[in-house]
Amino acid sequence: MNFKTRFLAFALDWFIVYLLLDVVFRENYSVYITLTNENSPIYYDLILKLLSVVGYFLLLNYFFSATLAQLLLGIKVVSFNHEKPTFQQILLRVVFYLSSVILFPTLIYLLKNPRNLALHDTISKTKLVIKND
Repeated sequence: MNFKTRFLAFALDWFIVYLLLDVVFRENYSVYITLTNENSPIYYDLILKLLSVVGYFLLLNYFFSATLAQLLLGIKVVSFNHEKPTFQQILLRVVFYLSSVILFPTLIYLLKNPRNLALHDTISKTKLVIKND
């Protein structure tokens, strides 16, 4: 999997996440109002948004072996032996993927890795491949 395709999937996923969070957590939207109120501390809002982001990446990767952007680009997540990743592998992948958004060393790792594996790929023993279905 080349860097440009990975980066495009990354950018599209975060655009999709932004749109989903904007729709679901608008202050005048009923789901937001039922989960929080005006007197709720700000961290409730942050926790709900963080859980939504984790849920997006965790559930889509586990059930479909891909996020929405990866599905659009025709790529999927597989284990190093090209099988469907286990829940533990997906959980590790998502945790390190989300932490890599904050920590830039993973970008350097990806650019320096001859197999185009990101840090979260190596730790979770997964990789992105082009779907053959």
